[in-house]
Amino acid sequence: MHHTTLKNCLEAFRLLDDYLSRELTPELEERLDEHLRICQECARRFGFERWLAEYIRDRLRQGRAPAHLRAWLNRMLGEGG
Repeated sequence: MHHTTLKNCLEAFRLLDDYLSRELTPELEERLDEHLRICQECARRFGFERWLAEYIRDRLRQGRAPAHLRAWLNRMLGEGG
C-alpha cells in the first residue's frame, strides 16, 4: 500500500520526538521516512537530533553522567529510571 507523503516540513517536525523515541505507528514512520528522503533540510535536522539522542543514550548506558542526571535523562527519554 502506498501512503501519501507528509504535507510539509512543519508536519514532519511535529513528529520528531515520537520518531526519535520510536513511538510512531508504522504508517507514520513510513511517511516520515519518505519525507526525509525527499527533503534535505529535514533530513539534516533529523540526522542531528538522532545523533544527539543516541549520543546521550550511549553516555547514560556507559555511566558517564552523575546519577541524578542519568535518572532524570532516562525519565525524559522514556527508558525508565
